[in-house]
Amino acid sequence: MSVFVDDFLKAAQGWFNCIRVRRTTSHGIDLVFRPNDDLDSDRKQPISVKKLLQRDDFWSTQKIILGWLINTSSKTISLPSHRQVRILELLCSVVNRKRTSVKEWQKLLGELRSMAIAIPGSKGCFSFLQHALRPGAARIKITREVRDQLLDFLWLSEDVCNRPTHLAEVVPTPPSYVGAMDAAKAGMGGVWFPPGPAVPLSIRPHKNNSLQEPCLWRAPFPEEIQQAIVSSSNPLGDISNSDLELCGTVAHDDILASTVPVSHLTTCNLSDNTPAVAWHTKRSTTTTGPAAYLLQVSSLHQRHFRYKPELHHIPGVANTMADDCSRLWHLNDSQLVAYFNINYQQKKSWKMLHLRPEMHYVLISCLLRKRSLPESYLHAIKGPASMGHLVYVLLLNQCKPRCFEHGRSCHAPPSLWPALERWKNLTQR
Repeated sequence: MSVFVDDFLKAAQGWFNCIRVRRTTSHGIDLVFRPNDDLDSDRKQPISVKKLLQRDDFWSTQKIILGWLINTSSKTISLPSHRQVRILELLCSVVNRKRTSVKEWQKLLGELRSMAIAIPGSKGCFSFLQHALRPGAARIKITREVRDQLLDFLWLSEDVCNRPTHLAEVVPTPPSYVGAMDAAKAGMGGVWFPPGPAVPLSIRPHKNNSLQEPCLWRAPFPEEIQQAIVSSSNPLGDISNSDLELCGTVAHDDILASTVPVSHLTTCNLSDNTPAVAWHTKRSTTTTGPAAYLLQVSSLHQRHFRYKPELHHIPGVANTMADDCSRLWHLNDSQLVAYFNINYQQKKSWKMLHLRPEMHYVLISCLLRKRSLPESYLHAIKGPASMGHLVYVLLLNQCKPRCFEHGRSCHAPPSLWPALERWKNLTQR
């Protein structure tokens, strides 16, 4: 039996530990793999001399590990330049088509899935792409919804070069904020609590930029939504209670993110609806219902505010505070705050927060299966003027100096020439 070992990955802090770890690794390799003898004419040394001469054994704060560029100094993860060009070429090759082959579509989905971790906000943009891959289909039809998500991927890729992903956006830490939410036919609501005592590995928000008192919020559903909810009296409705619960989780995150800075923080939200928890955790669904639109808004919201949202299940009997926020519509806001101060006493008085009108409108549009542009509810975002402009910006980030001649950069590496030709063809259409 033959055993092949490709790479040894080492991490250390401090110069003394770096020397000790390197020496220990080399001795460990010699103990596990026997050294060559006179009979090993075709066997290479266990420790590759070629890679040692290529300086692969030198310590660095930046390293490409398993296809990812990791920067331990800034604590970020990003795509190497060749993978950035690769995702651009794949998207440009299909975005203007009406149909494509199943094999090419599978290749595109596989590449996007593997790169999604370093493209913040992309995990929720797979629902329509996955739904297009129907069993037994000979060709993939690129509908308007599918093309919109492909354009969203192009739009997200614009920040791949100048916006690396912080590790806190990928790996959750102990939550800085904990809350609970609920949604019913009449509306949605929830509660958020101030940061608790510090725990190991947690990221503490600054005391001047954090919640100082427990907060509650609620937002009603319009009559149009209430009449479309599936129930025993309305079996032909097209909005389920789970869709309302997922809508509530997005609103719940926006309430916190629009009130206090949540960059690089982990938030913990609690819900008593298991389908909404599963959708939020997986970040995609194979249906084209409201959940697909809501997951996309949720992912773009996470990208914009740079936080890590976690959603966990809580039994319904323990979710009474959020239930009261979504059901006690006979009380006005001041009466609801007084009700909470009497029945759910805290160290400080409860504070009422309100959902932003633009976010409320977007969530209602998602329930009605209507797409909204990200810049309409995330104000700091500016959408590209066109797809050709977006490709142009991406390629300029790879080509220095920025000199173009006949649609091709005279100083660009040959690997970029096909992508530049695609940009030239797209902008001429």
